[in-house]
Amino acid sequence: MSTRVNLKEYISDALKADNVIAFAIYDKKATSYVGSTRFGNIDTKNKVLHIGWTWISPATQGTGLNHKMKFLMLSYAFEYLDFEKVEFRIDERNIKSRKAVEKLGASLEGILRKNVTTKGDFRRSSCCYGILKEEWPTLKQIHFNK
Repeated sequence: MSTRVNLKEYISDALKADNVIAFAIYDKKATSYVGSTRFGNIDTKNKVLHIGWTWISPATQGTGLNHKMKFLMLSYAFEYLDFEKVEFRIDERNIKSRKAVEKLGASLEGILRKNVTTKGDFRRSSCCYGILKEEWPTLKQIHFNK
C-alpha cells in the first residue's frame, strides 16, 4: 500500500543513493508532480547507465508523458553526458513497461533469471534492454520526431 510515509522513504532513499540521479516528473498540463524516475547504476568509466525506478500516477499513464520524459532522459544521457549505452532492467512479468521500452526502440538483450529478490521474497527475472549511442540518432528520428 502506498502512503505518504512510503513516499517520503522512497524519495529519501533515492537522494541518498550512490551512482544515482533522481528526477521528479512534473506534468505541465496538470500543473502537478506526478511521479519519479532515475538514472541509476551510473558507470562513468564504461559510460553506461540505467534508466528505471520509474513510477507515474495512474491519471497520467497513457498520455504520452512517460514517452516524452524518456526522450529527455535519453537525449541527456547521449547528447550531454556522452554515454555509450543506456540500459533498462524490467521485471519479466511487467509487460506494460516492457512494451513501453520497446516503443522507445530499445533492444531486448537477454533475461537475467531470478536475479532480484522482491518484497515477499519472490525471485524475479529481469529483462535487459539497451540502446547504444550509435543507435540513438536513428531511434530519435523514428520514435520521437513525429
